[in-house]
Amino acid sequence: MLRSRLFQISFALLLAHASSGAPILVEGFEALAPGWKKGVGGKGSVTIVPGEVKGNCLRIEARGKLTSYYTTMLPLAAVKGKRVIVRAKVNPTFLGNGVGFSFSEIF
Repeated sequence: MLRSRLFQISFALLLAHASSGAPILVEGFEALAPGWKKGVGGKGSVTIVPGEVKGNCLRIEARGKLTSYYTTMLPLAAVKGKRVIVRAKVNPTFLGNGVGFSFSEIF
């Protein structure tokens, strides 16, 4: 039997900015936005769901040992040689039992 792994970014905002500057990306999750790419392993999913407080949440589900993700490219000129800070509120209800999440930085 496949176990379901699920987490939600449970806030209406994902904010990324270089450590020394203004925001370079603000995502409110009103819809799956153009420029973003979703990758889904097996029967997983990436969807927008109603938020717990206000706005919407990004819901990412992976089943078994597969991975699902939602990713976008940041402008190289804004991030080259800088540390990128990503802030998001996460609903911890579904985290645990080996379930986790990460933000990747590759420059």
